[in-house]
Parts: sequence; structure tokens; C-alpha cells
Amino acid sequence: MNKEAESKILLGVIIILAIVGIIGYSIGGSGSPIRVLFKTKGGPVVFDHKTHSEENGYGIKCDKCHHETEDEMVYNCRSCHKPGTEYDSICEDKAPHKQCIGANCIECHKEEGMESDNCKQCHM
Repeated sequence: MNKEAESKILLGVIIILAIVGIIGYSIGGSGSPIRVLFKTKGGPVVFDHKTHSEENGYGIKCDKCHHETEDEMVYNCRSCHKPGTEYDSICEDKAPHKQCIGANCIECHKEEGMESDNCKQCHM
């Protein structure tokens, strides 16, 4: 096979893979993430949301980590804790570890008897 034919085949494969990726991304899933990246002072944490939330995982209910308003379940802190509002400083992007998401993780792990002094288990 000549170089031109190989290049055309490679380009065709790339185009097909791109189309499949775009379609797969646009279809989405249940809306629930598989993993979530938290950027923290102690280093990034890749949180396995799927394992923690699914019944065949730990089966943790949404309201254990997320809170509800009168109208809906709140999944994104910044949907209420916006800069310039009365909630601005409650959960800052650069908040101390125990003030925000990290507190939920630590408390839940303590409840389950999974305390650890090894921060590198979660923080990269």
C-alpha cells in the first residue's frame, strides 16, 4: 500500500472516531458524573462519584453530600455561593479544607471507620 492510501485510511479512521466521540458526548448518560476533580490546597483529588453513589457501590444518597433548596437538589456550590452575594464567603474557591467539600469527605470516612493519616490516598 502506498503512503497516500495509508494517509487517507488514517484520516478516515480519525474522522470516524471523532464523530463517534462527539455523538457519545452529546448523548451523555444519567447526568451523574463518573469522577469529579476537586482542586484543593493539599493537591487535586479525583473523587469516584459513581462508586460512592451507585447501589452496587457504597450507595450514598445524594443529600449526604449535596443539599436541597425548596425547589431542587443543589449540585454546584457556586449556584448559590456566588461572588458578591451574601453567600460569597461561605464556600470560596480557595476555602480552607475543612470549610467546604473536604469536611464532608473527612466526616463520612470517620463515620465509616476509615480515618487515615495518609493524605496521599486521595490527594495527588
